[in-house]
Parts: sequence; C-alpha cells; structure tokens
Amino acid sequence: PHSTDEIGTTIFGNRVINLSDTDPIDQILGAIDAGLEIAKANAEVRFPWSRDKTNFGRPLLDAAGVRTWAAFDKGATGLAIYVDGDRIDVQTDDRMYQTDRAGLRAAIAEFCGVVDTHEAARGELADGSWIASAGVDLDALIRAVESFDPTMSIEPSSAHTNDSWTVGKIMPPDIPPQFVVALSKSLATTVCVFGSSHIVEWFSWSMATNGTPVRAFAYLGERGEIIQNWGEPTPVELDLGLAPLRTLPPDSPLDDEVLELMSPETVRTIAAGWGIDLES
Repeated sequence: PHSTDEIGTTIFGNRVINLSDTDPIDQILGAIDAGLEIAKANAEVRFPWSRDKTNFGRPLLDAAGVRTWAAFDKGATGLAIYVDGDRIDVQTDDRMYQTDRAGLRAAIAEFCGVVDTHEAARGELADGSWIASAGVDLDALIRAVESFDPTMSIEPSSAHTNDSWTVGKIMPPDIPPQFVVALSKSLATTVCVFGSSHIVEWFSWSMATNGTPVRAFAYLGERGEIIQNWGEPTPVELDLGLAPLRTLPPDSPLDDEVLELMSPETVRTIAAGWGIDLES
C-alpha cells in the first residue's frame, strides 16, 4: 500500500508450506484462495498499516535453516503469482506470463519439482488455446508473439517440440485468425492456433502459411453461431464429418448433427491431422 489506510492492495502472509508434504500444489492454491477470500470479505475495511516488519519473515527463514535474508536469497528461486479477478499472472526468475487456473497448477508443479496428478491437471487440455509454429524454436516464437501484442504470452511449462513443430499454450485464449496470418508472415512459416472451451462451447482452429490464410473456423455455442469460417475444410475435417461447414457463412447456427461432432477432442484430432500433437 502507498498509504497507511489504503484498501486491500497487498496480501501478506507468513505461512510456510513444507514441500515434502503429499500435495504442495493444492496447499499453495489453498493458501492463495484463502487469502483472496479474506481480502474480498474485508474489501471495505481500513486496516492500520504496520511499519514494523522486523520478524515478518522469521518463519520462512527458520524453515530454510538460515538466519538472514541475504543467506536465504543466495539459494532461493522465486515464483510470484498475481491474481486480479479472472486474470492470473505468473512471474518466474526469468519471465512473466499470463495463464489460467490449469496453467497455474502446471507452473507450481514445475517450480516444486513434482508431478501433478490432480484431475484439474489431467483436464488441462480440455480448455484453452495452443499455438504451433513450424521450424521456429520456443524463444523465437515467444519473442514474436509478445512483439505483436504484449498482452499475449506463451506458458513455458506447456511448451514442447515434436517433429518440426513448436507448440505452447497461449494466453489470452481468444486469438483472432488475423493474428495467425500476420505472425506467419513475420516468421515466414506456418502458424496454427487451436482453441476450445466446454463451458461456453467454443471450438476453433486456424492455419496460415507465410502470411497467406489457409483455414479458420470458430464456433461459439454461447451465441449459437459460427464466428469465423473461411477456407476449405481440410481432409481431417472431412473425415470427421464436418463437410457441411463448407457452405456455412459466419453468424450461422450449426445443425444438431454437426454440433454433436464439436468437442475439445475434435479440436485435438484436427490438430493431429495437421501433424501437430498438442499433448506431448
């Protein structure tokens, strides 16, 4: 806070979590959620701002077995988590990026050096957007994305390379096809983006090569209509029974037979048909 009576801008806590416990990810998320609930409940309460932080970090130093912050800092790595409404930002020692709840679990798991076996982690690929570029390494892809739009970011914990593709989860998830076209031109390669959300029934896939649009489709069940549809359905779409998409303009609804074919698994199958494995 910038003054002695500013409302709820910072949450401090001195709880120490022993990462040898069975599920540090849920413990850390639980501590974050509890702090946020306390902040919401006291949003209108003006607390006096204590200037005495002499022993504030003592539980942390004691748990680490050191006496001073200087000693602690020598062997420490940091993971900062910022929550603002539905937006979550994660800051590691070398970069900061936007993510969602599933991505936050992955970041904590990577930081703690544990495997996340929670149901939320297994369902991570069910919702969100993924970008894939051919023949471009991860660092170059991250730089290109963030130079086009600083609000966009790729989660390092989700990124992987298979065959000639670099793949990563991208935030925010609503990536317009025009961005895919522009990025493919800038990188002089093929760029694809895939997205899905079972909550609002949103399913999308797009591809562009060297600045030339190849295919883009997006449907939003919340509005009950197609958002984007240009280019011919690709062979994998035809194999899935999506040939009717060929004649449907934007703002059109989908008939029930085609709508039943739409799912996150459909999006993953189309990606695989384009040679891209989102799950590796």
